[in-house]
Amino acid sequence: MAEGYTLGPEDIKLFLEETLDQLEVLEEEIVRLEGEWHDPRLLQDMFRIAHTVKGSSATVGHARMSTLAHAMEDVFAAMRDDRLSPDRELVNVLLDALDGLRDLAAEFDTSGGGDGASAEGGGKIDIEPLVVRLLKATTAQAGAYEVRVRFADDTVMPPVRALQVVQALEEFGTIAESRPSLEEIKAEKAGLDLVAVVAMASPAGEAAVAEKVRQVSDVVGVDVRPTGAGAGAEEAGAGAGAAPQPGGTQEAESAGDDSDQEAPPDHAPKVLGRSQGETIRVGIEAFDRLVRIVSELAIDEGRLVEVQRRLAAAEARSEHIEDLEQVAAHMNRLTTELQEEVMKARMTPLVNLFKRFPRMVRDIATSSGKQVEFVVEGEDTELDRALIEEVADPIIHLLRNAVGHGIELPDERTRRGKPEKGRVRLAARHVEDRVVIAVEDDGGGIDPARVCASAVRKGIITEEAAAALSDDDAIGLIFQPGFSTMNQANDVSGRGVGLDIVRTNVEKLGGTIRVRTSVGKGATFALSVPLTLAVFRALLVESCGQEFAVPLSSVVEVTRVPLSEVRPVGQGHAIVLRGKVLPVFDLRVFADTGNGTPGGAATAGVTAARVGRALVVVARYEDMRVGIIVDSLLGEQEIVIKSLGRLARWARGVLGGAILGDGRVALILDVARVLERAMGRSHVFGSGSEGGNGDRSDYQLQC
Repeated sequence: MAEGYTLGPEDIKLFLEETLDQLEVLEEEIVRLEGEWHDPRLLQDMFRIAHTVKGSSATVGHARMSTLAHAMEDVFAAMRDDRLSPDRELVNVLLDALDGLRDLAAEFDTSGGGDGASAEGGGKIDIEPLVVRLLKATTAQAGAYEVRVRFADDTVMPPVRALQVVQALEEFGTIAESRPSLEEIKAEKAGLDLVAVVAMASPAGEAAVAEKVRQVSDVVGVDVRPTGAGAGAEEAGAGAGAAPQPGGTQEAESAGDDSDQEAPPDHAPKVLGRSQGETIRVGIEAFDRLVRIVSELAIDEGRLVEVQRRLAAAEARSEHIEDLEQVAAHMNRLTTELQEEVMKARMTPLVNLFKRFPRMVRDIATSSGKQVEFVVEGEDTELDRALIEEVADPIIHLLRNAVGHGIELPDERTRRGKPEKGRVRLAARHVEDRVVIAVEDDGGGIDPARVCASAVRKGIITEEAAAALSDDDAIGLIFQPGFSTMNQANDVSGRGVGLDIVRTNVEKLGGTIRVRTSVGKGATFALSVPLTLAVFRALLVESCGQEFAVPLSSVVEVTRVPLSEVRPVGQGHAIVLRGKVLPVFDLRVFADTGNGTPGGAATAGVTAARVGRALVVVARYEDMRVGIIVDSLLGEQEIVIKSLGRLARWARGVLGGAILGDGRVALILDVARVLERAMGRSHVFGSGSEGGNGDRSDYQLQC
């Protein structure tokens, strides 16, 4: 740290942000190591990140973090220089070390930096086991020596001689550990004996090492012997402290790297990343406040337009009303432009979420004894930042389910004529105003008979009810609370907690989940969620005096048809439009509290009050369409979604509410749910069936 420079809260915050970003990238690259370790760009990038973390953590005074990063840097340097080839065990060690760096960063954050996170300041995280494990994973190929040194009885300053020996040994490689430790030597707590374990950076014999040590004054005995990594540590005792940094200083450079030098101490702020660029970091809270202000501005703009409309209708044309119209029109353009820019800034590529999962899939596969190829597609698909974290848990559940339940063990896959390595695919794409995220596996698929048997065994449904279910409805049982086909719980699955939570969390976002499966070939779970839950343009309609908003991106057309052409089909109604069958849903059924209260038992019928011709709004959801019968059209408007709070759980088919210009509330329709009701799929069991009820079984299902 530069003399006279005090590390401030902003410096700590910036260090943590940049370091955690770097560690996310490093984790992704370590997972790729097993299949791509021959890629020189990958190896160089991992080395660069470890080198950067080492330097920046040293700059802010986090000695143990710098030491651990340096040990990882040595491993990457050995791989880059073809002195080491990674195997699964080495990748495991690197991932554990990466977790250790994250823990150290968290320790630094909670301590506020400074001595609380330094090697000498009593930090709680012990890095020595990680450093030793890194050494164990590398020295089998690079070589390691245990060096025992004895100083003369009349040595005046043993700590100075011990430090000179350590510096001499560092010319051959990395000091994994020593007794006494480097910190004890610096504190002048060294005696006449020194034991050190050195991992060789390049081949060297015992004689060369011994000769170098004997050049230190007062050395009367040297014993050098090859050792397995860590063997000397046990003999040296458990008193060794954190593994010393080569050269005795946190600013020491790794051999062979001249292209990425750390900044000198007097440039501490620069090392922390303070540079001018084309982007800036904005706190989440500040950005959320900006979105809220823009949303309120949109509401006020709508009210201004409504006031202008009323004045124009109540009075004769005047110059003042024309001025108001111009102001309202200009404000509308500015508000729309501001909303669009804020929403663009609010959209975030899914890559920031998806890059968390390769490590998780690898760990689950390893613990399950399975081999899995993990493929990610569409990570550049953008989604509202507010929804990113909301979809994370459902994806985690589905990936764990794909590996734990779907992919078979290698020998079983071989018996079935499949490759030993299974395939799990995570993909995302835009579909109109929604994002569809699919988790697909080529495992055993979902067997309806097995699902029914498990549901009966767990008391979810009776044998009679199970016998009456179609295959599609049977597969839908996997979304019931407490369902599992596992007879015994394990670390991955089988506790009866999972897919029901996925369905619940996705529905809270106004989304749906679909399943496609084939026994023996695999399964695909597709989550569909709105692109944003903030501001969008909508078509306003009215039914039974209640305003509804239909997302404009979902609207295909508006047409009128004779009511005589609306015919019952299955559990719903439909019309034939241009030669194709179109399911329809009457909003009067939804709005009529006497017959169609949301969450009640009303069917997707057409009310008897309808006469003559029906006004139909044709809306689409993915590759399907639905006709929504309304009383009248009210026009288009930018709307801001407002949560319905506790009422939302009763409002199946509604995404939320919107405040209109006149102060009234319009309900925002969830086209996917309306389509469900129109097709009669909302209640698989029926409201009176044994083993289920309307609320429990209200889910989207397509197989």
